[in-house]
Amino acid sequence: MATGRPLLILVPTRLERRVLEASGEFAGRALVHEIGVGPIAAAANATLLAARLSPARVLLAGIAGSYDLARAPLGAARFATRTRCLDIGALPSDGSADGTRVVPLRLAPPDDAWLVDELELAPPPRLRVPEEPCVLLTVHAASGTSAQATARARAADALLEDMEGHAVALACRTIGVPCSIARGVSNAAGDRAHARWTADAALLAVRELALDWCGR
Repeated sequence: MATGRPLLILVPTRLERRVLEASGEFAGRALVHEIGVGPIAAAANATLLAARLSPARVLLAGIAGSYDLARAPLGAARFATRTRCLDIGALPSDGSADGTRVVPLRLAPPDDAWLVDELELAPPPRLRVPEEPCVLLTVHAASGTSAQATARARAADALLEDMEGHAVALACRTIGVPCSIARGVSNAAGDRAHARWTADAALLAVRELALDWCGR
């Protein structure tokens, strides 16, 4: 805030925003805005908000699925260290398509600045960078089975799965704004039974990380 530019917290859904703002602790600390679900809505709205508000830095906050509950258990929250996106390109034509491997597009040169499948994130200010790297894999559709989740985790060497992180990180890079991501584990990736999810606990943990990111 010392720069005169606001801190901006982005959340995909109204549920995530409601839990994060329930305590009222972000008033006067940061602006909180919804950006929608999925990489397309997230990229568009993050770019629009960052360009309009000119924030000093951006935090994407919300829930995610865990590829490894031993390392990222239900209800825990982590700052991601980098994002990956595996499905920019074309599915292979040799019959081996499983949704986890693509081949480069021939229409674009290999060094095309917009075809970025991995981005490093800004470490949270004044906080120790996590000892263990936390790779966040952004997908267009959440894993529907544990087998799909396992294949994706192996292909990306990722710990968490979300649907917005890489898009927001790329939008912030385009605008020139540092981007951090805090995700709380609401479920095992691939588990679509919401009765087993712990979204509220995950978001309460994320709220603590977001307050630290604000510099409380």
